[in-house]
Amino acid sequence: MLAIDVGFPRSLASMVASGSRIGGSALSPGWVSRSDGRSLLLDCLHQALTVLPGYGAKRAAQFREALSCRTVGALLAFLPRRLQAPPEDRHSGNYEEGEVARFRVRIQRVHLWRARGRSVLRIHFEDLHGRGSALFFNQAYLKKSFLPGQERTFEGLCRTGKQGLELLHPRSISAEEAERRHWRPVYAESESLSGPRIAKAIQTALDWLPTFEDRMPQALRALAQVPELRQAFFLAHRPDGPQDLEIARRRLAWGEALQRHRAQRDKIQVQVASMAVDSKLKTKVMSQLPFALTEDQKQVLNTLQQDLNLGTPMARLLHGEVGSGKTAVAFCLAAFVLHHGGQVALLAPTEILARQHASHFRRWLRGSGFEVGTLLGEESAAERRRSLEQLAEGKTSLVIGTHALYQPAVRFQNLRLVLLDEQHRFGVRQKGALIAKGKHPHVLTMTATPIPRTLAWARYGALQACTLRSRPGGGGEIQTRVHPQSDWPAMARDWRPALEKERRAFVVYPRIDGEGGLLAGYRQLSLESWRGLEIAAIHGRLPGSAIEEAVARFRRGEIRALLGTTVVEVGLDVPGIDWMAILDAQRFGLASLHQLRGRLARGPGAGPGECHIFSEESALERISRLESCLDGFTVAEADLELRGPGALRGTRQHGAGDFRHFDPLRDQDLLDLLEHREVEAWLRTSPPPGNRVAGAESASNGA
Repeated sequence: MLAIDVGFPRSLASMVASGSRIGGSALSPGWVSRSDGRSLLLDCLHQALTVLPGYGAKRAAQFREALSCRTVGALLAFLPRRLQAPPEDRHSGNYEEGEVARFRVRIQRVHLWRARGRSVLRIHFEDLHGRGSALFFNQAYLKKSFLPGQERTFEGLCRTGKQGLELLHPRSISAEEAERRHWRPVYAESESLSGPRIAKAIQTALDWLPTFEDRMPQALRALAQVPELRQAFFLAHRPDGPQDLEIARRRLAWGEALQRHRAQRDKIQVQVASMAVDSKLKTKVMSQLPFALTEDQKQVLNTLQQDLNLGTPMARLLHGEVGSGKTAVAFCLAAFVLHHGGQVALLAPTEILARQHASHFRRWLRGSGFEVGTLLGEESAAERRRSLEQLAEGKTSLVIGTHALYQPAVRFQNLRLVLLDEQHRFGVRQKGALIAKGKHPHVLTMTATPIPRTLAWARYGALQACTLRSRPGGGGEIQTRVHPQSDWPAMARDWRPALEKERRAFVVYPRIDGEGGLLAGYRQLSLESWRGLEIAAIHGRLPGSAIEEAVARFRRGEIRALLGTTVVEVGLDVPGIDWMAILDAQRFGLASLHQLRGRLARGPGAGPGECHIFSEESALERISRLESCLDGFTVAEADLELRGPGALRGTRQHGAGDFRHFDPLRDQDLLDLLEHREVEAWLRTSPPPGNRVAGAESASNGA
């Protein structure tokens, strides 16, 4: 069997001619037009699945829940995961174990076995070369479809059983299908919908689909060398070969890129009050810092300053290596906004980091007259009420908090800037809830290693990136080594002599409870390998004061090893730590692993640090990239390649994304086409998105 994944080369220009017919029989008749003979427009794609013959409310609900397909367009945009090549014709004396093949046979007898709610329907057959059987599991209802003496063509997965040839997952195919020998689409299944059921629904939709007008102008289709939308649907689901499926995907991808581009342009047209930052204000703000900014920091600050002057909402990604001084840049930007009468919110993922930010900002703003407040998890009800009142009345100019910051009770008088620190630790809805508390506030997203979704935003232009590469505070080199999980006990024993002297170490666990968790690991090390050593464990359930005390003792050298969950990832600025062990690393993304190792070898004069990552065998190849990926920029690109971009408008942060067909790694040429004059002309002349004219993309995505 030959199976082709949807990952073909894209040198398809010669296959797509404007207005030409593609894919041979892909556009063969089989669809129903209106009774009055007139072509339907794009609205046919917005019809609910209940318009299809045999699909009532119950079936439509299954597709809505399993595939998020509410409309005919959304169903047709659900492309095959791969294509299966036409199976070879075989006979019972000539087949290969494990191949999918076809057999022309005569049915001898039919046997149905039932037990404990399960069934096996065995169809015994023969041909000129021997005998065999086709096994249908839990499909007893098919028994009456097969009668002794009938001639049938079966297609299935071959294996040799006790009675000779057996066909697993068989299909009985018609003479017409056997003659056509087409490539068969294979669809991703869900728990409630099998691949064949999805395929049947899509074929029903194609048979129903009337002619409609493709609202994407012919000039734009010609620019990207893609076919009309209706043609693309037939190419995808009734292909003559792999090239047909890739042509169809490209058509849908181009539509998605155009739709995203238009949404971004419309967003840019939103106007907000300009905040002019002159040299006097800039000098005043920078003088509040106890150190001079690097050239990298000054350049980024100039860029952010220009954004404030433009009068359109800033949407920036500040991508800075661990220790590159992102906080200082964020402080200067916040101070600019404060001097213009706006409020600022800084969202931090942990109380450790939030308290650290609050300490820095209060010290740097001392004497300025701006009030810095916090919203953390440990405040009393009275303290929380007072903080909320001062924030709503505008008395608190800058607030720093964790998850409490985006709760419904939090209100601002004039929120003008949102700072998202280490944004990969927050969900999409959480960040959106905070941003929604202002009227088109500026947003600066800060990270050392963007999650795939954020990097994709930057690559697509929805976030404009600026970078910090230098580390003003210095620091030692960090070496990374990846090991099988089973190597950790021996390494822990090897570390003990050095820990007894002057060395210190972080040990990171992926969770608190359960086997392999932080608490179990702490008990094991305390009783065995590190018995008698001063070690401590910190995690998110502990009070912030207890965490701060443990970290302070670790900083003073009273504790030799600090064990923790990913609370260690951000906010722990302890200089000169030598070693780190990260356990069960298969549970972490590359971005988180890079953030964790960034806790090592910090501060001026720090020596080299060693990060030892332990993982299950299945993830060693993926994680081993960190041995050569030494900076967050490279790590972020690797994470994007491995995990996908995520849903740019939804709530998923990695995976296939709500760009269901557009792929940033494969479709860079489509991004380049967005700057073409034909696209600009379409943006100027086409009606607003509410009129559903962005091509059929909104329809095909169920919008």
